[in-house]
Amino acid sequence: MEPRESTVRIHLQIALGAALSVAAPAQGPAVEAFTTPDGSRFLLAPDPSAPPLVHWAVGAAHASDLDPPGALGLSRSVLRASLGGTWQHGSLDAAAEAKTLEALDQLLAQTWRDHGHPDEWPAEVRARVEPARDAVRALGDPTAWRRAIVSIPATEPIVVEEGGITVLATSVATRSLPRLATLLLDWRENVTLRSFHDVWQETVADLAASGSSPVGRMRREVLGTAFLGSAAARDVDPRASFVPSAEARQQFARVAHPLRTVHVLAGGFDPEAVKGLLTKVFRFTMLPTPALPAAVRPAEARQRRSVLPSADGDRGIALAWAIPADATPVEIDAVAALLDGTTFSFLPRWATAFGEVTIGVHAPFPRNARPGLILVEALAEGSGSTDVRAMEQSLVEHMAGLPGQLKDYQCKQSGEIAVGRRVLATSDDSDLAISLAIGTLAEGRSPAQVMGLGDTPSSARVRQLAERIFGTHPGTIVVLGPAQ
Repeated sequence: MEPRESTVRIHLQIALGAALSVAAPAQGPAVEAFTTPDGSRFLLAPDPSAPPLVHWAVGAAHASDLDPPGALGLSRSVLRASLGGTWQHGSLDAAAEAKTLEALDQLLAQTWRDHGHPDEWPAEVRARVEPARDAVRALGDPTAWRRAIVSIPATEPIVVEEGGITVLATSVATRSLPRLATLLLDWRENVTLRSFHDVWQETVADLAASGSSPVGRMRREVLGTAFLGSAAARDVDPRASFVPSAEARQQFARVAHPLRTVHVLAGGFDPEAVKGLLTKVFRFTMLPTPALPAAVRPAEARQRRSVLPSADGDRGIALAWAIPADATPVEIDAVAALLDGTTFSFLPRWATAFGEVTIGVHAPFPRNARPGLILVEALAEGSGSTDVRAMEQSLVEHMAGLPGQLKDYQCKQSGEIAVGRRVLATSDDSDLAISLAIGTLAEGRSPAQVMGLGDTPSSARVRQLAERIFGTHPGTIVVLGPAQ
């Protein structure tokens, strides 16, 4: 699991977030939705008090449900590899480079058929492939597009992967926006994916390692039982099959298409002037129109319990409850705050009875579900004395009894903290751009919901939701225990 922030930092954020939410109604930059002639969706968040600097974030979905069968992780791979440049930025001879890439693909495909995964290739086989790789390297510069961004000048593009979304973000002086706009259009329309084969294997290895970890196994089981057919529930083979570069570019065209992405511009700029610029640059796309993916929806409601054996002795519990369809995002944030991340949260107190246990809550889970789940996880790693069945029984009983333990002040503060955290997380324009890209794409939140604008949930509403959710038995229980 991701490392936790220090307790002191968490408490400071909670205090500041709550203060922000109650001191005055949350205010933020007005966000305007704008669509260019090619169908690109923009969210413009001008900040009159900001210096003439624009933070530009492009969000694209990489969830496994967008991947072709047998190629889980392909969307994430092509987005990672896309920073290797375009035919216009990085290619010394585009026609010659295209031919060498095709020749390398044919050689790799034949070698995979004859000798299996590259890890199994003998030295003499690798020696035959290396000249083809050298030929590709001689005709392309994978750093040229990023250098062009920096030379505008702009900041080095960063990539953020969160909630099934990949965000490409950079910052630039407002006067240099035209140059950045043309480079981002070039990235979308003319990607080369020079380093795709290496990135593909690295990405699949990352996904396989994450999916086979104790937490990964429990989450995949929850997805497999609560969201039938979810691609994210499947095993990822670390020995990925061969995918041709042409197929990878087709996948990039699908995930980077204007209908599947969102651009966010935040900072000091004149929105009318920027809209005029964007209209001129983003006039058309050559990418084929993709089918829009359906939202991930839960299976028919019924209780499910799974037991997973753990050869390493890890012990864990995952409990999942369906989120009511009428619950707003900030209300779910408030319910989650009751469980973890505040000074009065219940999960950390309950976990002390089990020794060294990592415990937490995720909501909504998965991020792209409509509606999703509230997922409570507890994990005791390595061999130890924790009785997994006793931990399961205790957590189920504690969660069932939670509504009766709630105090009004806890429900009230959890609502204030949920709003305050959103305000705090988007108070900086660069953070705002990334948060808007992730929140609007991954969770379908409105810009106002991402920024924590609007009414704070009342204590009565938070209590009502807690009773509706936790007053029933968890719909899914996954137990990870030592193999018998």
